[in-house]
Amino acid sequence: MNIAAFSESNLFDAITFTAQRMSEIQERKAILLIASGQDTFSKLNYGETRKILQRAGVPIYGVSVGQTYRILAESYGAVGALQRMDWLQADNQMRTFAKESGGQAFFPRFEAEIRARGFALEAIARRRYINETVTLLRATQTVAKA
Repeated sequence: MNIAAFSESNLFDAITFTAQRMSEIQERKAILLIASGQDTFSKLNYGETRKILQRAGVPIYGVSVGQTYRILAESYGAVGALQRMDWLQADNQMRTFAKESGGQAFFPRFEAEIRARGFALEAIARRRYINETVTLLRATQTVAKA
């Protein structure tokens, strides 16, 4: 079995493709992005990605797995100054995509915190997406009975 000597990530291409496809949906929608935030191989650059995401109008809720990886790598002494800068840039990219799209970004630092962030995302989804649908259904049922 051959193991690649490098790893590539096309985050910008993937997220813009998804946002453009979802922008055609009329109902409320959101993207749940679980990633490190690093992009090493996309055709689009950071600035182009920001513009596309702003136009798409789809909120992005990001959960960074980068914090957990960083802490693990630092505990083994495997992180230098350049890697720290890469991780900080990745965090800032995730934070910017979420903020500019109307979503939120979460940066759990250890595994137990990932679960807590999952509950927070579930609460946001219920409040912003599910409750609105239930209220709309109840209003429709009330009008139908009258």
